[in-house]
Amino acid sequence: MPAGRFVPGRFFAEQADLPNWKNDLAPRLSVAYDLFGDGRTAIKGNASKYYAQWSAGWAKRYADSASSSDSRSWFDCPINAAGTACTGAVLATSGDNIAQDSEIGPRSSPTFGLRSDRNPAPGIERTYNWEYSAAVQHQLTSRVSMSVAWYRRIWKNLEVSDRELITLSDYTSFQLPMPSFANDADLVAAGVLDPAEMLTIYNLNSAKRGVYGAQIVDKNSDDQSIYDGIEMSFSSRLPAGGTLFGGWTIQQNLSVFCASDDNPNGPTVSDLFMGDNVANGGRFCDQRDFDVPMTHEFKLAGNYPIPFGFDFGAILQSYAGRERVITWQPAATSFPGGRTNAETIILTEPGALYYPRYNQLDLNLKKTFRAGRKTFTGQIDFFNALNANAIFTQNNAIGASLGQVQAILQGRMMRLGFQMKF
Repeated sequence: MPAGRFVPGRFFAEQADLPNWKNDLAPRLSVAYDLFGDGRTAIKGNASKYYAQWSAGWAKRYADSASSSDSRSWFDCPINAAGTACTGAVLATSGDNIAQDSEIGPRSSPTFGLRSDRNPAPGIERTYNWEYSAAVQHQLTSRVSMSVAWYRRIWKNLEVSDRELITLSDYTSFQLPMPSFANDADLVAAGVLDPAEMLTIYNLNSAKRGVYGAQIVDKNSDDQSIYDGIEMSFSSRLPAGGTLFGGWTIQQNLSVFCASDDNPNGPTVSDLFMGDNVANGGRFCDQRDFDVPMTHEFKLAGNYPIPFGFDFGAILQSYAGRERVITWQPAATSFPGGRTNAETIILTEPGALYYPRYNQLDLNLKKTFRAGRKTFTGQIDFFNALNANAIFTQNNAIGASLGQVQAILQGRMMRLGFQMKF
């Protein structure tokens, strides 16, 4: 690739076997058995392996042909050696609205045009998960059936980015008092944080600042994400053509992200279930050590024909609120000797704080007309018919905005629909 205005000529050699995942067999086994031979009771089981799906994104991390951008100041006049102001000299090109090389300041990023110093470990393997399930389905009557199912999913071979020039011994610990959270009444009422607690914070040795982003190697780890769930459901056919079905789901997901030895503060990462904040290292890295409750979801839905040819339907759903994870970024001035890197500290234990449970009722009314060979259907839907206003997310970072509501359940909404079949 020829040289450009701001970068020299470039040549990118072939990067073979990027990736080279071998023996990526994904066995999937399912079985179903008629327990009594009468077609009324079935036992089902499943064991399947699934690999993380990657396209070009994985290889792009390590490609030599990296794309980067840089912001530079342009003064439209000759600039001083520092590139911060005009020299005062006036040339023919001054003020002509054409950027000359002598008018453009220095680059703002020392890594402009360079790929990041990040590489895969030799022999790295693809992340995968095993999913297991077992279920019993039984027909109670000619119109009613029920089932009970158990599910388990375990993620393994999870990738972790190892900063090879950084170890836990490069950090120095000190203590700070629990920051104030008095401006969040819900958090105060929950009683999950101790205002008198002294927190241990870790500061990176300032001599390591320059290599913090260097020599990063992505490798497989012993980290895990473990999901367990039980689902009980039923379905029934009502007289006159109505239907009714429902379910109860009990579930729990535990993250075990303790392999990283780059930061004892346990910085936040997203879990592999709902994308909630969890600790990557630190004191909360193994959620199996904490009382993380099972969450419960309920659903009931049905439809029934009513007089004058109308059909009425309703769906009632009840969900557990997602977890609230309270974080804090200590001020730079609170670090003895000066802060090397900004640190985000998780304050709440896993499973300690959740948003409130919320319920949603949706209603539907429709009627079908026929005219010759054409069928017309008109319907009206009410979503969130009770106009519930459950809180979905709040600001969870310690500060003046702590506890401020950011998202709620969408208010009542009506929808009119029309369909014609011919």
